[in-house]
Amino acid sequence: MTQHETLIVKYSVLKAEHEQSVDELKEFQGAVSDIKLVRERDGWSEGERALTVKIELERIVQSLSDEVGDKDMQIQTLREVNKSLVEQFRSKDKK
Repeated sequence: MTQHETLIVKYSVLKAEHEQSVDELKEFQGAVSDIKLVRERDGWSEGERALTVKIELERIVQSLSDEVGDKDMQIQTLREVNKSLVEQFRSKDKK
């Protein structure tokens, strides 16, 4: 694998991680807003506890979904790299 291809793979992984972090930040900001609204309305209650559990479960599901998406993207990138390597080998064999 050439240095350029390695950098492309690393860039793809970093970009996916960045997008995941931004999504998590938005999710946490929304959760904080929801918790503040519940506290203002009810104080610390069963409703807030339930909301906290719901938010945590949503975060876990989102995290797992992101990981599956990241793995799919990594697999696609590896396929592209492998295809490129096969083409390079074939072109070298012809020479």
